[in-house]
Amino acid sequence: MSVRHAVLTLVATLLLGGCLLLLAWQSDIKDQQRRTAPPCAPSQVFTQAKCRAELDGTVTSITRDRVEVDVDGHALGMDITISQQVPAVTGHPVRVTLYRGAPVRVVGDHLNVGPQDTPANNRNIFGFLGLLFPAGGVVALLVALSARRHPG
Repeated sequence: MSVRHAVLTLVATLLLGGCLLLLAWQSDIKDQQRRTAPPCAPSQVFTQAKCRAELDGTVTSITRDRVEVDVDGHALGMDITISQQVPAVTGHPVRVTLYRGAPVRVVGDHLNVGPQDTPANNRNIFGFLGLLFPAGGVVALLVALSARRHPG
């Protein structure tokens, strides 16, 4: 790789890293909004209002990738990931945390799950990649410079 190509790679990885860090920052804002949302008024619980509610519910179905609950007669579902054995909790009572009318946490005996795709997860992934890509560009530049000094 020539030094010119290494510099272009560095510029591209810096731009990509910057975009990923912006996505991480945006995900962090969404995570903070969800964690600090005000409590819902009774009329807002099952709406898109930016509020949180914790309600009692019952697990109606659970698989490795989805949990279904009944909360006050509303059937709600959430995509999840269970990497171990699926607990036998169908019919069990749970505490369901809702944000903007959708479940974001289901907790009960032998069960504590959140959604697969969360702003906190995205923040961590985008933040890591946002730092990794520029580091790779720097390494490519250093390798190119080293090869230029020590032709061989």
